[in-house]
Amino acid sequence: MSLTRRRRALRGAVLTATAAVLTTFVVAPAAHADPTATDVAAPSSDATAPTPAEPPVAAAPTTDAAPTSDAAPGTEATPGTEAAPTQARPTEATPATEPAPAADGTDPGDVVVGQLMQAWPDPTAEEHAHDEHGSADGDHAEEPLSWIEPAEGDAVRVPTDALPDVEVGSTLAVTVGDEVTDEASTEQGIEPAVEVQAATVVDAATPDPTTASAGTAPTNTVTAVLVLPAGASPDSTTIGTVVDTLNGAVSSFWSEQSNGTVRIAAVAGATGWVRSSQTCSSAFALWNDVAAQIGWTAGAGKHLMLYVPPGTDGCAYGLGTVGSSIGSGGRSYVQAAALSVMAHELGHNFGLGHSSELQCDGSLETGTCQTRSYYDFYDVMGISWGQVGTLNTVQADRLGLLPAAEEVALTGSSASTTVALAPVAASSGTRAITLTAADGTVYHLEYRQPSGRDAWLGDARNAYRLDSGVVLRRASTGSDTSLLLDGSPSGSSAWTSDLQQALPPGAPVAVGGGAFVVRVLATSPSAATVSVQTAANGTPTLSAGQALVAGQQLTSANGRYRFTFQTDGNAVLYRADGSVVYATMQYTRGGRLVMQSDGNVVTYLADGRPTWDTRTWTSPGATLTLFDDGNLAVVRPDGSTVWSTGSDVGGVLRGGRSLLAGTELTSPSGAYRLAQQVDGNTVLYGPGSRVLFASGVYGAGLRLDVQVDGNVVVYDGRGAPRYDTGSWRDAGARLVLSDDGSLQVVRLDGSTAWSTGADTPDVLRAYGSLTGDASLTSAGGRYRVVGQTDGNLVVYRSDGRVVSASGVYSPGATTRMQPDGNLVTYDRNGRPVWNSGTWWAPGSRLVVAADGALRVVTLDGRVVWASRADR
Repeated sequence: MSLTRRRRALRGAVLTATAAVLTTFVVAPAAHADPTATDVAAPSSDATAPTPAEPPVAAAPTTDAAPTSDAAPGTEATPGTEAAPTQARPTEATPATEPAPAADGTDPGDVVVGQLMQAWPDPTAEEHAHDEHGSADGDHAEEPLSWIEPAEGDAVRVPTDALPDVEVGSTLAVTVGDEVTDEASTEQGIEPAVEVQAATVVDAATPDPTTASAGTAPTNTVTAVLVLPAGASPDSTTIGTVVDTLNGAVSSFWSEQSNGTVRIAAVAGATGWVRSSQTCSSAFALWNDVAAQIGWTAGAGKHLMLYVPPGTDGCAYGLGTVGSSIGSGGRSYVQAAALSVMAHELGHNFGLGHSSELQCDGSLETGTCQTRSYYDFYDVMGISWGQVGTLNTVQADRLGLLPAAEEVALTGSSASTTVALAPVAASSGTRAITLTAADGTVYHLEYRQPSGRDAWLGDARNAYRLDSGVVLRRASTGSDTSLLLDGSPSGSSAWTSDLQQALPPGAPVAVGGGAFVVRVLATSPSAATVSVQTAANGTPTLSAGQALVAGQQLTSANGRYRFTFQTDGNAVLYRADGSVVYATMQYTRGGRLVMQSDGNVVTYLADGRPTWDTRTWTSPGATLTLFDDGNLAVVRPDGSTVWSTGSDVGGVLRGGRSLLAGTELTSPSGAYRLAQQVDGNTVLYGPGSRVLFASGVYGAGLRLDVQVDGNVVVYDGRGAPRYDTGSWRDAGARLVLSDDGSLQVVRLDGSTAWSTGADTPDVLRAYGSLTGDASLTSAGGRYRVVGQTDGNLVVYRSDGRVVSASGVYSPGATTRMQPDGNLVTYDRNGRPVWNSGTWWAPGSRLVVAADGALRVVTLDGRVVWASRADR
């Protein structure tokens, strides 16, 4: 039977038996090395820091370059000689098997049973440079590679998108098809993938119980081996150097980060170099070959770490399988006996993904964003460079290494608080603030300060000029389990040079869509004082950075008013009885209302488009406050008001409110009323039903709207405007009817944008009219003019004698003072039957003089028409 047929028979038998569940391994993204620094020595004080625009690439540190030819190992070393490390002879043991490439071991239609494994390939230097200098096209991460690893035989690579919903580590029965050519095989030298024709989950992945929080983590035994993949040449590194680094710097690091929970003991798997016929392009085959040669077997707490010479073809700087816990064990290879890469690969074995950075175009975490893989330079799970900082609290929490006593945990329903945050490198105190948003997203705040393991932040070793201060991370899944957020975000054009991510002191930073607002109030060597304001729902004030989402509201302290962001997106100010005081009249279903740090209050659609705002963007630090008198105001830090709906008093109609047919607005005393009549006319009545103003617009279904732009408009039933005050440039203005009879459009600053003027008994202003025996009375009361029911306009003396009359008889007529300055009598059909002929004097008013004369007086006081005076 051929080798291929034997494998097929074995796989069929395993499928029939439903398959034994294997230890879960996931290959991590390859470690990313900084070519300008190593763990061996800190940069000298006169060393030139790397240019931030030229990021590190996946190459070995310069100090670990392959030796020159005169340092190459001798090929004829004498046995028994106390040879220098460079003289060790590679082991000549023959690999236990000589497996063929995976694609050669399967035929279309074969069923392969094994575990789903994944790996995120480290980009080449050229690819990384392209990512750094290319355009930002949204959130980006390398697509992982996937394999099915059977109990026996070679791992078979499959397209990742063929198994999108299967948990890594699950046992599958996969029917394979033809070979698939992709970028990984053509450009990266990775073994070919095969098509997935069908797949069945035989045994779903389950969590490993050996977690640090459970207290069951075993001692991690690391078997170190010097390995020469096919075609590689040895360098001067000795197995003693590798083992000593593991038992020294690496063991100390993980013990320190875990308070002694993680214990590492390294041993040599072979005394010299082990030669393999496999290459790094098939990492599983390389690991399996070496394991067979030295007799290593996988198990809980057991690690196999290969050292391969720097620059070996097809090898990344480091690569490690991702386990499920501290005690699950794993496999890895590295190109340097250095703390950064060794601790990094063991971190993958413990279950950690990478520590990367999320960059968004001028914002914290919304809009156009990209994931900058490995770019958390503070953390061991970020890029491998010369400094290794404290394990960040997102990663520590993932491993169960963040004690409850060292964190303050908050949710959106928690009370606002201020926390003294200890440096994350400290051994005690509050080292993290965790914020859990309503959707389950978890954020961590920690304080990076030059002390302990982070002491390098304060001296020349800080080659990338990283910030000291409070930093914010978001827990994630996949290859990047920790995402560093930029507290001072740049535009996308500056992404490649922006490595400063600390939160700016004093500035409000909205987190979790506004569920939390974070401020760094003060910093010292021992602590950072951090304020966290939680969601404002139910409070009177919305602070900078906070937001209201559907169903949330501000409530005045006395409980009489509530400003609600409704599920339909309209933001409405209600009285306790449910009547409306104010509304934005914008419908942004699924959106939010945000009090921005620039002072502007904005409603946004779900896709981020703004739909309404208070136009107060020049008032940084302002708050939106609902006062006990019903006034909703944008208040600056100095206490001044920049925008307001005004107090809820009688006689006020605010933006977003309307008068419908048959309704009216009354002055506080009730002496004056503005009626939206059923005939469509909008009429201001004074005492005795005198008409002080009328729109003169008629029609069924008309309504008066006070718009949010400040304009007061009468609309017909079809939505067409029929009359307006022309005050559309005065956003936030309100319509006010006062006890002096004036109807005004009042701006937010209290000035008047439009007015009918106060009611004085001797004056008829523009839009005012006399009808149905309504009258004006001269100062002193000696004369009065009456718009009689018969249509005649008559001036009477107090003894009843007629002083003058228009001589027009038209029952039901109305005499109106027009805005163009003309005094006109209209019959009941709206036809003019008499006028003063003063249409060329806009803004003029009719005055009953003390001598009994009627005068049309211009705005500058000139008389342009008059009736005869009393003689």
